[in-house]
Amino acid sequence: MFLFMLVQAMVMSFYLTSTHPGLDPEELGVLAQSLAYDGTIISYATLATALVCSSMIWTVTSRQLQSYALSYLGVLTFSRNQATYWVLWLGAVLLMLDLITVVTGRPLVAEFMQVAYSTANSKILLCIAVVIAAPIFEELLCRGFLFQGLRRSVLGGSGAVVITAAAWAIIHQQYDPFGMFSIFALGLVLGFTRWRTGSVLLTIAMHAMINLVATIQLLLFQ
Repeated sequence: MFLFMLVQAMVMSFYLTSTHPGLDPEELGVLAQSLAYDGTIISYATLATALVCSSMIWTVTSRQLQSYALSYLGVLTFSRNQATYWVLWLGAVLLMLDLITVVTGRPLVAEFMQVAYSTANSKILLCIAVVIAAPIFEELLCRGFLFQGLRRSVLGGSGAVVITAAAWAIIHQQYDPFGMFSIFALGLVLGFTRWRTGSVLLTIAMHAMINLVATIQLLLFQ
């Protein structure tokens, strides 16, 4: 997590100093706050952290466990029946959350997502970052590295599911409380998927589906 925040800060700093040369540190700090949801910065930062942090997770795991690293992280195949079952569960939870959103009068697309999309220099790069890069890193971290360690502790599988879902929600501070609750609920589905199937590849695919649905909603309702 420290490496994650460090890479994010470095990307932000490099981007701002290259696009706004001559600003002093205080001015750069103010500018960074105003560009927190800038789509171009989010694209670069997401791609950089996914590459660096995923590599770190793999390096640490493979050095400690060697040939068992893939199994530990859950980089395992899954059956069609497993995929169908858990994707249906995911679809049901997504539908329920969207219905609650509509009934309570909340916007279907979060404001920060609209800002990010409108300010992205490359819409395609942003989509790649959100739909591909982010799911790979976040699932390797939460449902791969953290889940397996927690599952083998006194917390067991159910505790690992809850804690990784909570951790996943907490790192999405850009959402409002209901948005974070939604992420937590989806994290429970992903956690149970990882627990029952043993495959983080399936949770990566499902996470990508979640983000793809959100992207399609953004394009339709922006």
